[in-house]
Amino acid sequence: MTADNQTARRLIELNTEFYRLQAASFSQTRHSAWAGWERLADGLSLGNHAKALDLACGNLRFERFLQERFPRTRLEFDAIDNCPALSAGAEGIPVRDLDLAQALLEGQGPELSEHDLAVSFGFVHHLPTFEMRCALLELLARATAPGGVFAVSCWQFMDDEGLAAKAEQTTTRGISELGLTGLGPRDYLIGWQTRPGVYRYCHHFDDAEVDALAAHLADRARLVDSYRADGRTGRLNRYLVFKRTRLG
Repeated sequence: MTADNQTARRLIELNTEFYRLQAASFSQTRHSAWAGWERLADGLSLGNHAKALDLACGNLRFERFLQERFPRTRLEFDAIDNCPALSAGAEGIPVRDLDLAQALLEGQGPELSEHDLAVSFGFVHHLPTFEMRCALLELLARATAPGGVFAVSCWQFMDDEGLAAKAEQTTTRGISELGLTGLGPRDYLIGWQTRPGVYRYCHHFDDAEVDALAAHLADRARLVDSYRADGRTGRLNRYLVFKRTRLG
């Protein structure tokens, strides 16, 4: 956990600035579907019509993946992000502009209707406290109809030797350049394309923390799948897939 809300707020602002300024180059590297999405889709039964929620949707890759994977399903999307530059050009898919990380820090998650599928990929590692990470999963659970499915991916970049070495170097440099204090265990500042002075905050998940996140939802959802996928090693993300069991 980070030391205090002031540190958490600064890390959130750092990421907001990163995506605002690097949206074009970031989006250019994010075209393909993740391998882990295929396994999730294999277990879905969406029928003729389905409502899907995507928290921190980025450039809407997951929406395009679902459309291609389920061409006979009329998909109704609820996409949320706070970087319009990333979602620009996504014809037919409206994106709600909301700083979700800031809302979760303040304990003011958005009111959402129920969905058949709710996901958040590539986002929970940007949340600076364990409490905020739990709050994101709670939000996904509340936004999923009973019997529906929700899923989250947890980045485990420090399990890759090359990524870990870079993360250690950029974190040391970033802390010095930014004058940051209060980073918690497994908190890192990641660089971008060797650009000087450019950092984003990312948290590495060990298996114990991922298991703790899953256990946090035991009273309202059933864990139906947990697996690793993505990246060169096929193990950079650990996915948690839940079925909503009851209201609450």
